[in-house]
Amino acid sequence: MSQPAIAPVSGGLGNASPGESETSGRALRILAPLILLAAVTVFYFPQRASTGEWGLCGLDFHQLHERRISFFQEQWRVHGRLPAWYPHEFLGSPFWANIQAFPFLPTRLILLVLPAFAVHGAGCLLAALLAAGFMHMYARRLGMDPIASATAGLTFAFSGFFASRVYAGHLQLIEEYAALPLVLWMIEG
Repeated sequence: MSQPAIAPVSGGLGNASPGESETSGRALRILAPLILLAAVTVFYFPQRASTGEWGLCGLDFHQLHERRISFFQEQWRVHGRLPAWYPHEFLGSPFWANIQAFPFLPTRLILLVLPAFAVHGAGCLLAALLAAGFMHMYARRLGMDPIASATAGLTFAFSGFFASRVYAGHLQLIEEYAALPLVLWMIEG
């Protein structure tokens, strides 16, 4: 007995004419990343805290780094420059030379215009959007279809490594998370 032939699976376009399938493909290429970014935004959007302010709870951030960002914003407002010394820890410590106190990342510099309590939530959302978007672009560069590449971006942004660092308050670790798919995307190009 011979086995029945397996029909090739089409991309869900059925018996569409070439013009219709091209239009559907273009719409899918536009809609897939938009839905991806919307899903990431809904998942990581800061919620209203018990204090009545919008924020994303990050324990380390609120215990350690929120004070440093407030200090930077105050010093910038008063003196117009980045402070070199942080007098509020131990007997003082270097400020701008300490990557833990003040990393020189473009995403961090953008966030400094926000109030200190909102930096963690906005930073996590920005990092998640960049991670998902860069992974989507990398998967597209590898030849995946729009739905598969959007799923790859969603999986990357929702991974345990990223999500556990968000609620622990490790903004310094997740700000660099989007760099991996960005570098891989650039190498493939």
